Amino acid sequence: MASAQARLQRFESPEAATARLAKLDLGDAAGPIITSTGGDLAAAARALAAAGMASDAVSVLGQALEKRAAVWWACLAARREPGPSSPPEVAALAAAEEWVRQPDAAKAQAAFMAAEAADMGSPAACAALAAFFAGESIAPPNVAPVPPPDHVAGLVSAGAVQLAAVRHRPELAPQTLAAFVDRGLAIAAGRESWET
Repeated sequence: MASAQARLQRFESPEAATARLAKLDLGDAAGPIITSTGGDLAAAARALAAAGMASDAVSVLGQALEKRAAVWWACLAARREPGPSSPPEVAALAAAEEWVRQPDAAKAQAAFMAAEAADMGSPAACAALAAFFAGESIAPPNVAPVPPPDHVAGLVSAGAVQLAAVRHRPELAPQTLAAFVDRGLAIAAGRESWET
Protein backbone atom coordinates (compact mmCIF):
# COMPACT_ATOMS: atom_id res chain seq x y z
CA MET A 1 0.00 0.00 0.00
CA ALA A 2 1.29 3.47 -0.87
CA SER A 3 2.03 5.83 2.00
CA ALA A 4 -0.39 8.67 2.64
CA GLN A 5 0.35 11.74 0.57
CA ALA A 6 -1.57 14.98 0.83
CA ARG A 7 -3.46 15.76 -2.36
CA LEU A 8 -3.98 19.49 -1.99
CA GLN A 9 -3.43 22.30 -4.47
CA ARG A 10 -0.42 24.46 -3.72
CA PHE A 11 -1.09 28.20 -3.77
CA GLU A 12 1.62 30.84 -3.61
CA SER A 13 -0.13 32.63 -0.74
CA PRO A 14 -3.28 32.46 1.41
CA GLU A 15 -4.62 35.36 -0.65
CA ALA A 16 -4.13 33.38 -3.87
CA ALA A 17 -6.04 30.48 -2.35
CA THR A 18 -9.00 32.60 -1.31
CA ALA A 19 -8.91 34.51 -4.60
CA ARG A 20 -9.56 31.20 -6.38
CA LEU A 21 -12.90 31.06 -4.57
CA ALA A 22 -14.03 34.35 -6.13
CA LYS A 23 -14.90 32.34 -9.24
CA LEU A 24 -17.44 30.27 -7.26
CA ASP A 25 -21.05 31.03 -6.43
CA LEU A 26 -20.91 30.63 -2.66
CA GLY A 27 -23.53 31.64 -0.11
CA ASP A 28 -23.11 34.97 1.71
CA ALA A 29 -22.51 33.23 5.04
CA ALA A 30 -19.53 31.32 3.60
CA GLY A 31 -17.25 34.38 3.40
CA PRO A 32 -16.57 34.87 7.12
CA ILE A 33 -16.02 31.15 7.63
CA ILE A 34 -13.53 31.00 4.76
CA THR A 35 -11.75 34.14 6.00
CA SER A 36 -11.38 32.61 9.46
CA THR A 37 -9.32 29.73 8.04
CA GLY A 38 -6.57 32.00 6.68
CA GLY A 39 -6.50 30.62 3.14
CA ASP A 40 -6.48 26.92 4.10
CA LEU A 41 -9.15 25.72 1.68
CA ALA A 42 -9.37 22.20 3.14
CA ALA A 43 -9.95 23.72 6.58
CA ALA A 44 -12.52 26.06 5.04
CA ALA A 45 -14.38 23.11 3.51
CA ARG A 46 -14.31 21.30 6.86
CA ALA A 47 -15.61 24.40 8.67
CA LEU A 48 -18.36 24.99 6.11
CA ALA A 49 -19.51 21.38 6.43
CA ALA A 50 -19.51 21.66 10.23
CA ALA A 51 -21.69 24.79 9.89
CA GLY A 52 -24.24 22.83 7.85
CA MET A 53 -23.16 24.40 4.54
CA ALA A 54 -22.22 21.18 2.77
CA SER A 55 -22.94 22.51 -0.72
CA ASP A 56 -20.48 25.38 -0.26
CA ALA A 57 -18.03 22.94 1.36
CA VAL A 58 -18.15 20.77 -1.78
CA SER A 59 -17.45 23.78 -4.00
CA VAL A 60 -14.50 24.89 -1.86
CA LEU A 61 -13.08 21.38 -1.59
CA GLY A 62 -13.17 21.08 -5.39
CA GLN A 63 -10.66 23.95 -5.47
CA ALA A 64 -8.63 22.71 -2.51
CA LEU A 65 -7.87 19.31 -4.02
CA GLU A 66 -5.19 18.75 -6.64
CA LYS A 67 -6.87 18.36 -10.00
CA ARG A 68 -6.21 14.63 -10.20
CA ALA A 69 -7.56 14.15 -6.68
CA ALA A 70 -10.63 16.26 -7.47
CA VAL A 71 -11.41 14.09 -10.49
CA TRP A 72 -10.95 10.96 -8.35
CA TRP A 73 -13.42 12.40 -5.83
CA ALA A 74 -15.89 13.00 -8.66
CA CYS A 75 -15.41 9.42 -9.85
CA LEU A 76 -16.06 7.99 -6.38
CA ALA A 77 -19.20 10.10 -6.04
CA ALA A 78 -20.42 9.07 -9.50
CA ARG A 79 -19.84 5.41 -8.64
CA ARG A 80 -22.05 5.69 -5.52
CA GLU A 81 -25.00 3.33 -5.66
CA PRO A 82 -26.85 2.91 -7.86
CA GLY A 83 -24.03 4.30 -10.02
CA PRO A 84 -24.13 5.13 -13.74
CA SER A 85 -27.47 4.28 -15.32
CA SER A 86 -26.59 3.83 -19.00
CA PRO A 87 -23.76 2.36 -21.09
CA PRO A 88 -22.53 5.85 -22.13
CA GLU A 89 -22.38 6.88 -18.47
CA VAL A 90 -20.46 3.70 -17.60
CA ALA A 91 -18.02 4.51 -20.42
CA ALA A 92 -17.66 8.12 -19.24
CA LEU A 93 -16.87 7.04 -15.69
CA ALA A 94 -14.37 4.46 -16.96
CA ALA A 95 -12.67 7.13 -19.10
CA ALA A 96 -12.42 9.49 -16.12
CA GLU A 97 -10.94 6.75 -13.94
CA GLU A 98 -8.46 5.83 -16.68
CA TRP A 99 -7.29 9.43 -16.82
CA VAL A 100 -6.86 9.51 -13.03
CA ARG A 101 -4.74 6.35 -13.12
CA GLN A 102 -2.65 7.59 -16.04
CA PRO A 103 -3.17 11.30 -16.74
CA ASP A 104 -2.02 11.90 -20.28
CA ALA A 105 -3.33 13.94 -23.20
CA ALA A 106 -4.86 11.00 -25.05
CA LYS A 107 -6.82 9.90 -22.01
CA ALA A 108 -8.00 13.47 -21.37
CA GLN A 109 -9.31 13.66 -24.95
CA ALA A 110 -10.95 10.22 -24.58
CA ALA A 111 -12.64 11.42 -21.40
CA PHE A 112 -13.98 14.46 -23.26
CA MET A 113 -15.42 12.30 -26.04
CA ALA A 114 -16.98 9.93 -23.48
CA ALA A 115 -18.51 12.88 -21.62
CA GLU A 116 -20.05 14.20 -24.84
CA ALA A 117 -21.58 10.79 -25.58
CA ALA A 118 -23.17 10.56 -22.12
CA ASP A 119 -25.91 12.57 -20.46
CA MET A 120 -24.10 15.77 -19.41
CA GLY A 121 -26.47 16.02 -16.47
CA SER A 122 -25.00 12.86 -14.99
CA PRO A 123 -22.25 12.61 -12.37
CA ALA A 124 -20.29 10.22 -14.61
CA ALA A 125 -20.25 12.62 -17.56
CA CYS A 126 -19.21 15.47 -15.27
CA ALA A 127 -16.39 13.34 -13.87
CA ALA A 128 -15.17 12.67 -17.42
CA LEU A 129 -15.45 16.35 -18.31
CA ALA A 130 -13.48 17.22 -15.16
CA ALA A 131 -10.74 14.82 -16.31
CA PHE A 132 -10.58 16.67 -19.61
CA PHE A 133 -10.32 20.06 -17.89
CA ALA A 134 -7.68 18.68 -15.53
CA GLY A 135 -5.50 17.83 -18.51
CA GLU A 136 -2.81 20.03 -19.98
CA SER A 137 -4.77 21.33 -22.95
CA ILE A 138 -8.38 21.84 -23.98
CA ALA A 139 -7.45 22.29 -27.64
CA PRO A 140 -7.83 19.51 -30.20
CA PRO A 141 -4.72 17.33 -30.41
CA ASN A 142 -3.67 18.71 -33.83
CA VAL A 143 -3.33 22.36 -32.74
CA ALA A 144 -1.20 24.31 -30.27
CA PRO A 145 -2.00 23.51 -26.62
CA VAL A 146 -4.46 25.74 -24.78
CA PRO A 147 -4.25 25.28 -21.01
CA PRO A 148 -7.62 25.14 -19.24
CA PRO A 149 -8.41 27.77 -16.60
CA ASP A 150 -7.05 26.57 -13.25
CA HIS A 151 -10.38 26.50 -11.45
CA VAL A 152 -12.49 24.61 -13.99
CA ALA A 153 -11.49 21.01 -13.17
CA GLY A 154 -12.36 21.58 -9.52
CA LEU A 155 -15.58 23.34 -10.45
CA VAL A 156 -16.75 20.48 -12.68
CA SER A 157 -15.59 17.87 -10.14
CA ALA A 158 -17.66 19.60 -7.46
CA GLY A 159 -20.58 19.64 -9.90
CA ALA A 160 -20.29 15.87 -10.30
CA VAL A 161 -20.34 15.45 -6.53
CA GLN A 162 -23.37 17.73 -6.21
CA LEU A 163 -25.24 15.82 -8.92
CA ALA A 164 -24.41 12.47 -7.34
CA ALA A 165 -25.88 13.69 -4.05
CA VAL A 166 -29.26 14.61 -5.54
CA ARG A 167 -29.65 12.22 -8.42
CA HIS A 168 -31.49 9.33 -6.78
CA ARG A 169 -32.43 10.43 -3.26
CA PRO A 170 -32.68 14.23 -3.31
CA GLU A 171 -34.36 14.26 0.09
CA LEU A 172 -31.10 12.93 1.57
CA ALA A 173 -28.88 15.43 -0.27
CA PRO A 174 -27.62 17.31 2.83
CA GLN A 175 -26.46 14.09 4.53
CA THR A 176 -25.03 12.72 1.29
CA LEU A 177 -23.12 15.93 0.60
CA ALA A 178 -21.70 15.88 4.13
CA ALA A 179 -20.54 12.29 3.57
CA PHE A 180 -18.97 13.31 0.25
CA VAL A 181 -17.12 16.16 1.99
CA ASP A 182 -15.73 13.63 4.48
CA ARG A 183 -14.61 11.43 1.60
CA GLY A 184 -13.04 14.38 -0.19
CA LEU A 185 -11.16 15.34 2.97
CA ALA A 186 -9.91 11.75 3.22
CA ILE A 187 -8.61 12.06 -0.33
CA ALA A 188 -7.03 15.41 0.57
CA ALA A 189 -5.21 13.75 3.48
CA GLY A 190 -4.02 10.90 1.25
CA ARG A 191 -6.10 8.28 3.04
CA GLU A 192 -8.23 7.39 0.01
CA SER A 193 -6.31 7.26 -3.23
CA TRP A 194 -6.43 5.62 -6.62
CA GLU A 195 -3.00 4.23 -5.67
CA THR A 196 -4.18 2.24 -2.61
